[in-house]
Amino acid sequence: MQLREPAHGGGEDAIFRREGEYWTIGFAGVVVRLRDATGLRYLDHLLRHPGQMFHVVELTRVTGGAGPRRPERDEADRTERARKAVTNRIRQTVTRIRAANELLGLHLDNAVHTGVRCGYTPDRPIPWEQAPGETPVAAPDVQGTCAPRSGGSAAATAGRSR
Repeated sequence: MQLREPAHGGGEDAIFRREGEYWTIGFAGVVVRLRDATGLRYLDHLLRHPGQMFHVVELTRVTGGAGPRRPERDEADRTERARKAVTNRIRQTVTRIRAANELLGLHLDNAVHTGVRCGYTPDRPIPWEQAPGETPVAAPDVQGTCAPRSGGSAAATAGRSR
């Protein structure tokens, strides 16, 4: 279920807050509610720590995401399975968000990076309003270096934001 409504007040109203089984997500004057999903929990953690990179296995642990369900042959196999699972969940979630709020979807496409290490590196600081528990952090002014989430080149990602 999603609900679209105008955000109150002016400005950028950046909200990413879990409220029970639903998330309230606001950006650029549009507020939507989405049912809880693992990808939203991954994004929440990344938004709380802009500019930081997290190993996919660590990300699944800190967000309560399900780990691989079968025995792994080695650490590389475990990491690859986690990379695929986290990347797919984040991509699916960004697609859901984009359908409800195109500007936020584009922002996340450009600022969220996946791979063995995942991170949120916006081009400018955005103070996200999030649920209590951890203090929301504005992004640092320095752009992190990592592969783009889409799997394309950094130049291709930069071209999309123009």
